[in-house]
Amino acid sequence: MEDIKKRLADSQKKMEQVKAKLTDAAETAQVAGMLAKDKLDEKIAEVKGNMAAGEEAARMAAERGKSKLSSTVLKAKMSVDAAKDAITEKKEAHDQKSQEKRILELLDYADDCEELAAQLAAEADLALLEAAAETIDYYATYGE
Repeated sequence: MEDIKKRLADSQKKMEQVKAKLTDAAETAQVAGMLAKDKLDEKIAEVKGNMAAGEEAARMAAERGKSKLSSTVLKAKMSVDAAKDAITEKKEAHDQKSQEKRILELLDYADDCEELAAQLAAEADLALLEAAAETIDYYATYGE
């Protein structure tokens, strides 16, 4: 019976450690998520700044080009640029959709993992409670 008591106590200690680890993991994941969001916000701001600078540089280049090129050459260049932009936009839209889909899939997977961890923790709690109930029955039937 001493083995059972020791194993029960050990199991309870392990469960407490698992619960502590789950709590730590949840807090770590939350902090990591907040850091990732901050980095993402910084990157978005940087990209927006770069886009504005690029747009201004493109505008200035277009103005210089207009003064140097004849209208026929300019029209041809604009047609080619428009076609390139359309192709690039189409490709970027596809890449963006694929990446968004991947992000959503990873978030779904993380949700599933969190749910599984919660279920396993509940199963461990139930097993400890059943072991405690069996111990009580054992004492009632056989004494200490």
